[in-house]
This record gives sequence, structure tokens and C-alpha cells, in this order.
Amino acid sequence: MSALPSVVYVAFTFLASAARGRTASRGTVNTALPNSLCEHRHCLVQSLLIRKSLPCLLPTVPASLLLQLFPFGVILDRKMKILMAGEKLVEAWGGPSNRIAKSPISEVLRLRKPKMSFTWDKVVCMQTILFELELMRWRAKVAGETRRGSQGARAVLLKGPIHLLEEIDALIFLCSPIFNDLEELHQAGLYLADLNGHGLSKEMLLQGWQHLSRLELLFEKAESRCMSLEKSCRLRDQWKKRGDQLLYSMIPKAIADHLRAGKDPMSACQAFEGVTIIFCGVQLPEAESRADVMQTVAYINDLYSRIDRLLDTHRVYKVETVARAMPVLTIGIHSGSVVAGVLGLRLPRYCLVGDTVNTASRMQTTSEPGRIQISAKAADQLPAGKFRLRRRGLTKVKGKGMMETFWLEGELEEDEQDEALQLFSALCGDE
Repeated sequence: MSALPSVVYVAFTFLASAARGRTASRGTVNTALPNSLCEHRHCLVQSLLIRKSLPCLLPTVPASLLLQLFPFGVILDRKMKILMAGEKLVEAWGGPSNRIAKSPISEVLRLRKPKMSFTWDKVVCMQTILFELELMRWRAKVAGETRRGSQGARAVLLKGPIHLLEEIDALIFLCSPIFNDLEELHQAGLYLADLNGHGLSKEMLLQGWQHLSRLELLFEKAESRCMSLEKSCRLRDQWKKRGDQLLYSMIPKAIADHLRAGKDPMSACQAFEGVTIIFCGVQLPEAESRADVMQTVAYINDLYSRIDRLLDTHRVYKVETVARAMPVLTIGIHSGSVVAGVLGLRLPRYCLVGDTVNTASRMQTTSEPGRIQISAKAADQLPAGKFRLRRRGLTKVKGKGMMETFWLEGELEEDEQDEALQLFSALCGDE
């Protein structure tokens, strides 16, 4: 440390400046807040001149003593190069002790707060502000490490004021390291004895360590609540998805979204020109005992499930299911125009209205057991040459008079029957 011999004594003016400044401020110094940096610098120069004219009643002390009191402190010259550094700062830095002298401050310490250019003039004008500087480790710098938090390489945050020492024309950073608990101190490669012997650094660190268990408990509770909330959100999404699936099975998605938006249900009515409607009557066995009833329910559930799968495969919408026992299995099909809309408020139902619906129902009631009767309009909608049709002739239909109808007997190529034909054969009792 040849740049500043240990025998050099400096005036401890930064301790007396506060007392003298308070006395001088009652006299000639204007105490109003400056409106610009220039005014602030002008006031600072006047304050320094007044302090310099007053006698100092404190004895001089060597600079090395200041760095013993602040072992993480550092003294800088006008070029912002290091003249002297505290013993603990050099140890924490980790590099050779002869390399830190004359090194630019930017190679050892990084300014974090305040956000400004770290120059002599700026620092001299801001002596009343606490500075935060980050110590850059020599080991991490040499090894090119960018990961912070490894043992002995964790960055150290230093906080304190920077004072001007006029007698030696230098700046001194009187700082203390900042840690939250003993774990951070250990990760930085330091010990409790390395902290400043004065001040409240050790007490604050120990106090934080004693309350760490309480903070961890609060953190665990918060984490538990967060996990519970995430679980509840997942369950909510699952139930919402199930609710949407149930709603879309009762009402088409476009209509359901229309009602969710709070729009008038009557405005959701739609007219369709070409719709094919099928009515199917299912024969149910008679139930004489409780076991027969349960068997009948299982049969109906299996039948409806298979029909629903078929409808989903061919993207056919099932308007409604009516629990009405039929003596035999009959099917009727008719094509035409219908109007679709939602009826009711408490229990809304998606219904099809029109003569096409009534005619399709008549096709089913006038059909024969185990056969599929279709109207002439429905027959015209079938692809040519793919299905076997047999003309039934004129059939009397209630409310319509005589209508020409056909029997739908299946596909022309039935080597491999699909699931629909297999289900129909099973319901009809065919082998």
C-alpha cells in the first residue's frame, strides 16, 4: 500500500461535519431543497467552505484505523482507483493482495444503487446517500463463472456512505456487508466474526436467523395454500369440461354459447332446408321382478350407449330420447325442412318443429316390426346404387293421406356389416 503510507494521519472530518453543518445551517446556508443538480453542487461547495473554515476539535487518526473499523471499506483516488482496501474485503475478493491496489473500482465493485455513472464528481455531490456496491469475486472472474450461489463464489452486497477525505484528496467507502441469514453468510464463504465489530450488523443477522423458522413456516403455509388452490383450479376445469360436455349433448354448442352470452333464446332459432329425421321405437322386455327391472335398465343403458357412439361417429345430433315402451322394433325416416330452437327457461330443450318431424314419426308408427320404412323424399337423398330399396307402395299416413314409401333393406355389399347394421340385426333378432 505504497500509495498511502500507514503513518499518514487524516482528519476524521466526516464525523464532525454533521455537527458543524447543523450549526452552520442555522446561519448563512439556505436549507431549501435545490431544484437542480447545479444548485445542489453550489450549496455543497458553500457547505464545504464553511466547514473548512471552522476548526476541527477531533484528533487525527490514521487511514488504516478506519479500515480496521470498517474491514470491508475501500479508499479511492480521483481516478476511482483503489488506494487501500480493508482486510476482509481483500479476503472476500479472493485475489492477490498486491493486485487490488491501483485497480479500477469497476474491476472489484459494481455499483447497484443509485443508478448513476460511478465517477468522482458524481460521488462527491452525493455524500448524503447510501451506496450499494456488489463485490465481484476474483475466483469467479478468473474461472469465468456466471453462476452465483456456489460455495465461496456468492456475490457480496456492501452498503454504506461514501465520504470525501479532503486532507488526502480521496474518497472512503465505509460499508457493511448485507446478509439475510447465516446460510447466506456461509454461502459467501464468510463467518460471523468477519463482520464489522461495531454497529448492528451482527445483531440484525442473528435476529433474522432466529425469525427464519417463523418465515419458513409462513412460506410453507403459503405454498400449501397455493398447491390447494392449483388443485381446486384443476378440479374446476375438469368439472367445467364435464359440464360443457353434458350441456353440448343437450343443446348444440353454437346455441349453448349463444345462451351463455345472455342473448335472447328466440334469436337462436334456425331454419334448415334439408334435414333427415329418424324415429326409432325400441322393444323392451316386460319386467316382473326387481331383477328383471335391473336387467331392463342395463339393457336400455347399453342400447343408448351404442346408439350414442354411432351418432358421434357419423356426426349426427340426437334431439331427444323418449322413454316410451313399444311392442316391437320399428324405424321410420323422412327428409325435409325444419325449424330448430330452444324452448323453455328453467329446463331449456332444443327442439325441432315442422311437418317433417310429424311425417318422420308417422313413418315409424306405420312401419312393420323389424323393418325400416322411408319416404320418397328420404329415398331421393340416398346415394344411387349403394342401398337396397324395395317399393312398398302407397301407404295411408295420418294427416297426410296416401304417401309412397320404401323399405330400406340394407347395403348392396354386406360382406362386412358396419356397427349400425350389426346393432339393427341384433335388435331385430336376426341371426
